This record gives sequence, structure tokens and C-alpha cells, in this order.
Amino acid sequence: RWADAWHAGDVDAIVAMLTDDARYSMPPSPEWYGGHDEIRIFLLHGPLHFRWRFLPTTANGQLAFGTYLGDDTAGQYLPGGLDVLTIRIGQVAEVTAFLTTDLTRFGLPAHRWPQAVHTASSPPLRPGQRDQDDVTQPVECRLAAGF
Repeated sequence: RWADAWHAGDVDAIVAMLTDDARYSMPPSPEWYGGHDEIRIFLLHGPLHFRWRFLPTTANGQLAFGTYLGDDTAGQYLPGGLDVLTIRIGQVAEVTAFLTTDLTRFGLPAHRWPQAVHTASSPPLRPGQRDQDDVTQPVECRLAAGF
């Protein structure tokens, strides 16, 4: 659900998954955001102005996502960092975004990949075939809460 909300740019869905006292930080930047209102404003005025694709992984035993930022000029998604989520009672209590992380250390692709181009004439996917832009495949780190 977390990745789907980011892929859709759905701030309401993202905020709904947060605890009331959630924190969002990006070390080593000293800025951090706390609570639904501050995080909503930050997301709307910053990250959600862009297209994102997330790949799930783990970091220090916690759910994490490699983030990839859409680049229209290059026609690709470029590595954007690693978001580590702290889950408390089925909700996201904290997001720590490491913006310069080497994603290969977490089993994620180092290289950018082309954005999928879907047209009415695109051939349908065969059963079991993954779309090149489908980055929400199930992985072992999925939690019972469905993140």
C-alpha cells in the first residue's frame, strides 16, 4: 500500500498510514517533519511534485524502500535514496530517508531503467510476466499490515 500511494502521488493515502506523532527526516539534513499536518505540507511542496517508483527491501531488519525518481529528460527512473520505515501497531511511525545510499547494498538495482510506455496497441502481459515498470512485486519483507 505504501508504494502504491507514492506511485499514485496520493498524499491522503500516505498520511492515513502514519501514526499521529509520525516523523519524517532525511539525515544528514537537520530538517525533520512531525505529525500529519507538517508531513502533508512537506510532501505536497516537495517530493510529490515528482513521479516515484519504490522497490521494497529491508534495512537493519526494518521495512525499507529503494526510491527511484522519474526523470522526463532521460526518460528513466533514477535512484533517489532509501526510505526506512519504523512500523508501530500497523502504522508508519517514522520515515528516515537516506538520499545518497548505494541501493545495491540492499539488493536493489544500481542502474536506472526505462520507464514503461503503455499504449492501446501494447501487447498484453502473459500470465506471470511482470511489466518493466511494475516495482511492487511481493518480497519477503512484506509485513502483516500490508505495507
